[in-house]
Amino acid sequence: MDKFKYAVLCVDDDPVILQLIDFQMKKLVNPVNTIVESTTDPTQVEEKLEEIKSYGLEPLFLMTDYQMPGMSGAQLIRKMKKINPELNCILLSGQANDVAVAELEDEKLLFSFIGKPWREDQMKEILRPLFSKTEEN
Repeated sequence: MDKFKYAVLCVDDDPVILQLIDFQMKKLVNPVNTIVESTTDPTQVEEKLEEIKSYGLEPLFLMTDYQMPGMSGAQLIRKMKKINPELNCILLSGQANDVAVAELEDEKLLFSFIGKPWREDQMKEILRPLFSKTEEN
């Protein structure tokens, strides 16, 4: 963990989708200094973020699905932004309704929304500003 400075956290209750996101993230991040963490359980996110910080890593962003058992992506984003207001949050979903996305945007809680299915080049373009600092180090 000594060489790493940054972390990305991805959440989706569908293991197959999460595996695809994880695969794509690993192609986008700077492998020299950034790790990708993932979970299918939104209730584990707070603990995972604390663990990331305990290693001295800076979380670049949280990417979450919208519709998950136990906690929606909107609820998760609101909870994590209360704990870490600087955290960039991306909602990745084919289930989110326009009202929920608009509310998160109006509350300035959402960095971006990406609809499912997505294109890898689209995701790369949206996330480019967040990854820019990792290229400097």
